[in-house]
Amino acid sequence: MKTYIELKEALNQNNLMGAKIKASEFFSQIYSAVVSMHFFHLTTSSFSAHMASNEFYTGLPPLLDNLMESFSGRYGKLETAPKLKVVSTDGLIIAVKLLQWIDSNRELLTDDTEIQNIIDEITSLINSTIYKLRELK
Repeated sequence: MKTYIELKEALNQNNLMGAKIKASEFFSQIYSAVVSMHFFHLTTSSFSAHMASNEFYTGLPPLLDNLMESFSGRYGKLETAPKLKVVSTDGLIIAVKLLQWIDSNRELLTDDTEIQNIIDEITSLINSTIYKLRELK
């Protein structure tokens, strides 16, 4: 029979594994959007969309790197490889879908404020991109 401490440790390990899986999903969702937005950037005929998408696909990778390094520093390295996919070929759809996914999943990653602050920076960049793609033509 396991002791209380052993059971508590096992529960913490399960929670940690779940957080690592969610972190891998964050990486996958954000990087998939970056790759998709880069394709949009290369194919749009709108100068304002070209510039807005450039800020998105060049601005998100350093923030994503910071997010993953901060998470790994606190919880350990990721153990599952992210799965990347093309989200859309429309820049506005790419940004909106990513924002919706983050809004629905950010609390499942962690409640650590330093990590949530990085997510805030990511959503701020996405919001700015949505504004520019929707309003500046």
